[in-house]
Parts: sequence; C-alpha cells; structure tokens
Amino acid sequence: MWQVDRTVAQLRNSVTDPDGDKANLTFEVWTVDAAGKPKAKVKLTGQNADPANEGDVSAEYGVIVSKMVASGSKATVTVPHGNLKPATTYAFRTSAYDGSLYETDWSPYATFKTRGRQVDITLQAPKRDATDPAFDTSWQPVPGWGSVQTRRRG
Repeated sequence: MWQVDRTVAQLRNSVTDPDGDKANLTFEVWTVDAAGKPKAKVKLTGQNADPANEGDVSAEYGVIVSKMVASGSKATVTVPHGNLKPATTYAFRTSAYDGSLYETDWSPYATFKTRGRQVDITLQAPKRDATDPAFDTSWQPVPGWGSVQTRRRG
C-alpha cells in the first residue's frame, strides 16, 4: 500500500491506447472498509492542487480527469486539498478516454493511506526585490556625527 505524507495526494496510472492515440484518465477515489474493499466514493471538489498536471476536477461527477498523455505514458493528477482526511486508507481506479472512445471497464483498485497528524502549509513566495533580512541598517553610523571625547579632570 502506498503512503502519502499529506492530504493532497498525487495519483498516477499508465494509459495505453491500442491505436497509439493520446489519452487521458478519469480518476475516482473511494474510502475503504475494514477489509480494504471500496466502500464509498469520495466526491472530489475544488481546484486541481497542481496546475502543472492540468487535470480538471469534474464537480458534476466528483472525479479528476488528467491531461492527455502519449500512449504508454503515466497520467498524473493531484487530489485537491480538503478532499482527503489524515490517517485514512483510500482506493482509486481509472478509466481511459482517447478523444473519441471511452474505456468501458475501470482499472483494478490501487490503495493508498494518508499519514496522520499532517499539517499542510503553503508559504508565500519570497519577494525578489525585498531587502536581505540579514542586512540591518540600525547599527550604521549617522553621517556628521563624530566620536564623543571625554576629558579628565584633575
């Protein structure tokens, strides 16, 4: 069983078209019962968490559809944040489409588990023109100030 560190999982499967056409895969995600058998379909929602994969979430059907890939390649999608729970086992399966024909059968299920107590944090990108935080100007001498001299009396 595959393990993922976050509740944003990247799923992939190989797709082969008999004619050699490009194809995409539709991904379904399911919760599983105590025996590891698919129990309830997770209705996926939200935006694809990884635009580089160009997969689209279908709000109507609760699935993710990958971008078109060459026959024999792996199609990859990223489950959007908020759809998976920590410390939970899931199963997913795929079905192909080559632009004209849909595959009539689903692939066998593959299982994965999200690890527990994971916190997903997204930090803002650093500002390229920001001042280096290691450069502190507060200690710089002010122009025109001279050194202080003391006189001894006595």
